[in-house]
Amino acid sequence: MVTSKFLLGFGTAIALGLGAIACAPTAPAGPEPIDSPPGASSPSPVATTAGDRPSTQTVKDPWTQQDVTLKLFEQPGVPMTTYYAEETFEVRATSAGEGTSIQFSGQGPENAYVQIYVPRENSSVAEMEERVSGANGLVETNGWNVTSTNGPRAYPWVQQRVDFEADYNDQQNFMGTVYVGEMNGQAFTATVHYPADAGDGFAPQAGQILENLQVSPR
Repeated sequence: MVTSKFLLGFGTAIALGLGAIACAPTAPAGPEPIDSPPGASSPSPVATTAGDRPSTQTVKDPWTQQDVTLKLFEQPGVPMTTYYAEETFEVRATSAGEGTSIQFSGQGPENAYVQIYVPRENSSVAEMEERVSGANGLVETNGWNVTSTNGPRAYPWVQQRVDFEADYNDQQNFMGTVYVGEMNGQAFTATVHYPADAGDGFAPQAGQILENLQVSPR
């Protein structure tokens, strides 16, 4: 296990029967997250190496319009880097037999997170799509209700997009998106999950993580 910061209030990473890993939110008595329509595949983006990236990056916060300094996330043995707002997110990276899961958990809205999952084996995009939308996959296992599979592919690495909403024990509504991506020939998933009433503030900050995401091949 590789740990940047331990997250309080979130479950440990679990392995899917189909080989995906994810971390469970603490939605009351809700199902645990475990880890549109597919269109023509775009060329796999080419990322620079982690060593080429500065330790911080200053950007304009899309919500407050104030300058914000983002911190570079990189850990030995973790096949991805990105930038994130350290004041907003706590990070936990967990490696297990099936792959590596990196969860950026919001310190504001409860159960708001961005999770990147990179399988240990070199899975294809089609295999990752099956792990998301197939039988016993991410969507079915969590009981998420798919609301759209044809939303905009906001990032060049996106191969499939699945928007969903969830209602855990009728106590709070959640929504989010699962992206199946490919970069440098490496397929992966990125899940964004947050309370429906927190989307205006959380979604842009989650977008900063995904916009700066770089995934390396295993």
